[in-house]
Amino acid sequence: MSQKYSYEFKLKVVEEYLNGTLGYTLLAKKHHISTTSLIEKWVNQFKTNGKEGLKTKRRNATYPLNFKLNVLRFKQDTGASYIDTANAFGISEPFIIANWHRQYERFGTQGLNKPQ
Repeated sequence: MSQKYSYEFKLKVVEEYLNGTLGYTLLAKKHHISTTSLIEKWVNQFKTNGKEGLKTKRRNATYPLNFKLNVLRFKQDTGASYIDTANAFGISEPFIIANWHRQYERFGTQGLNKPQ
């Protein structure tokens, strides 16, 4: 089961990182966070969306087919990473785009109409 972290905790860790006192690895050890990628994600969300980026979303967003196709086209045309593409379109989790890509590759546009 994944642990949920409070907004205040995330903000504290991000600010500590941005102040340059510790890197990802030492911050993870200090705050008993199992993976440095979680801190990297919080820092990215903060840099992209400010404090709002650290707030937990209460419900799953749904995206229309045309939006998904535009996102995938942008990623393909620009060569952007999943993280950069998510940032460009205000999508909180890059893995959502990876899932769309996988579904599109496997099933075409029909795959993008499936629930996530």
